[in-house]
Amino acid sequence: MPVWTEGHELAMKTMVAANEYSAVRAGFDHKYPTAYENLRAKDLHHEAATGYTKAAKTYRKQRTTLEKKMDSYPSRS
Repeated sequence: MPVWTEGHELAMKTMVAANEYSAVRAGFDHKYPTAYENLRAKDLHHEAATGYTKAAKTYRKQRTTLEKKMDSYPSRS
């Protein structure tokens, strides 16, 4: 059970970090539309933001899986 708790905590922290980084990257284009050298640089920036969004989704799934395991684990009372 302690391993699941540590994994759950790690998944939660990583998910939050990925969400925050994705939000920062996604908002950059709107705030600084002329900051890119060319369209390819703009696309690469968008791909990075999308990648972090996908990573957050993966960590959210891992967190949910661990929560289900933790809930079904018999308590020792």
